[in-house]
Amino acid sequence: MKEVIRGSSNWLWKNNPVTRVVYARAPWEIKLIALSLMVLLAASMPWLYYRLLLADAAPPDTVYYCFSAGAVLAHLGFFVGLVSLVVEFYKSR
Repeated sequence: MKEVIRGSSNWLWKNNPVTRVVYARAPWEIKLIALSLMVLLAASMPWLYYRLLLADAAPPDTVYYCFSAGAVLAHLGFFVGLVSLVVEFYKSR
């Protein structure tokens, strides 16, 4: 039983999107942009859940705060990654 759990956890570790991005052969700027988009997707999940499945119920304020904080963090990471890509491009010329 331990071998099955160890094997499945190893498979999950190798095949999850975050691990794929972190260990990809890409510049760190691209990795930061991809991880920022994943943060935005994860931050929007509670709000999407309330809108799609509980359309009549009003979401609690914490859902809006979670989405707002995640969106700000994701946009900041996207901006830093994009500016770093531009700086690296013009520095190498």
